This record gives sequence, C-alpha cells and structure tokens, in this order.
Amino acid sequence: MDEVSPASRLDSWARRMRRSGSGPFSSKRAHPKEALFVGSLWGLIDLGDRRAADTLIALFLDQITYYEKYGFLSRAGDDRAVIPLLAEIIEGPDQNKADATWALTGIAQRFGADAFGDILRAGDQGQHEDDIKTFVQRSLRYSQADVEHHFEIFYATDAGGLPSRIEPAFLNR
Repeated sequence: MDEVSPASRLDSWARRMRRSGSGPFSSKRAHPKEALFVGSLWGLIDLGDRRAADTLIALFLDQITYYEKYGFLSRAGDDRAVIPLLAEIIEGPDQNKADATWALTGIAQRFGADAFGDILRAGDQGQHEDDIKTFVQRSLRYSQADVEHHFEIFYATDAGGLPSRIEPAFLNR
C-alpha cells in the first residue's frame, strides 16, 4: 500500500472541510483549529512544495483569517495572489494593508520586474501601461532583505536564534 504524504492529507482535509462547511472554512474569522492547517502549511512552504501556493490561494480567496497569512504569502504566494492582494491593499481593513503590501513586495521580488509587470497586465482592469510600470517600480523599491526583515519569523533559518532576539528584560520577569 502506498503511503499518503502529509501534503496529500492536507489537501484532502481542506477539500473535505470546504465541502462540509465545517472547520476553518466555515467562517471568515480565525478558527480555533487553525493549528491543524498552519503547521502543515508551514512545512509545505519550507519544503518548497507547489501545493503550498495552491492552499494559500484557496485560504486567501475563502477569506480565512490566520496570523501567518501574509508572511506565508510573502514566501510562497504565486501569481494568483497578486490581484487579491492588490484588492486587499485598496479595499481591505487598514490594519491589514501594510502586511498585504509587504507580502505583495515579497512576491514581486521573487518574480522580478518583467514577470511581475506581466502578471499585472494579465489582471489589467483598464490600467495604463505607465501606471503598471510605476506600480512595478514602487513594489520593487524595497529589497527581499527588507521583506524578510518585516516578516522575520517566517524567514528565520535558525529558529534557535529567535530567543536571543527577545528583550532580556522580558526574560527576567
């Protein structure tokens, strides 16, 4: 018998939850069982598994809220996340706009100026070429290092180093 991979189980679970209307897919708010998909999703992202982008876009389009959303999108979001992130930046709640912008910057950095411009042109809603070029330039004015600094915990390669960054006064309480 073939062993089922954790990623396949995650995909299967997500489809069942979406069909049944239960689990984190039943609400636009954070769900107490979010840890059931966040840990698995983080693993897929760390492995560079393409299914991570599929799951991220499904969660994003279903308006599922979870703490790691924008950090994950900055690392593994693909072209399908660009237009929804733009909509979030323009029409979303003010408290999400900065993180959505940083996530979009992370995606733009991975694709580069030409490919990112092509993605915007494909989702073009009547924008002029000059507007697209300007937006690409503004999206890329921050470096990948800046994105990684903003979403530091999502890019940390040495999790053991995180406690050393905690304020010493906090640890001595």
